[in-house]
Amino acid sequence: MTPRMPPEWAPQDWLWIGLLGVFCTGLAQVLFVSSLRVLNARTASLFFALEPVYGILIAWWLFAEQPTLRMLIGGLLIISAVLMVRRAPTPA
Repeated sequence: MTPRMPPEWAPQDWLWIGLLGVFCTGLAQVLFVSSLRVLNARTASLFFALEPVYGILIAWWLFAEQPTLRMLIGGLLIISAVLMVRRAPTPA
C-alpha cells in the first residue's frame, strides 16, 4: 500500500476557508451575542439548541441530502428536549 499524499491547497482554497471562518462562525457568534440584548438567554439558547435540526432540514432542502434514521432520531430528541424545557414550570 502506498502512502497517501496530503492534498495540495491553492491560495483560493485558503481564501474560502477564511471566509467560512469569518462569516459562518464569526458573524453567527456576533449575531447570537447581539440577540441577547433583545431576547432573554433562555429563548436565545433554545434557538441555538435547534441549530443541528436547522442544518438537517436545510441540507435536505438545498442539497437533496437524505437524512439517516440516526439524524432523525437525534433531531427528535433535540426538539423534545426543547419542548420539555419550554414547558418547565418556573420556580416559585
